[in-house]
Amino acid sequence: MAEPASLQAVIRSCLDGVAATQTLSPRQWQVCHHVLDCRTAALGGLALSCDQCEAAALCYHACRDRHCPCCQRRASLEWCASDNARPCCR
Repeated sequence: MAEPASLQAVIRSCLDGVAATQTLSPRQWQVCHHVLDCRTAALGGLALSCDQCEAAALCYHACRDRHCPCCQRRASLEWCASDNARPCCR
């Protein structure tokens, strides 16, 4: 089954090729690795279980990088909503 389309999937498949042809700054490398590690076992997480039915779930920690679309989606939507609510001064 194919991996769902996401920025994380694109970085995973393209980062080595881009790094071979272009120079990335240390900050660019850092952001790429934050996004790659976001909500994976690399950042750790919590094992949750239900006391009633014994169902279990893993919740992985987020990277909280400002460039990560998973972590900053709500902030981005709120910014867009407030920006759209402002009157236009053209």
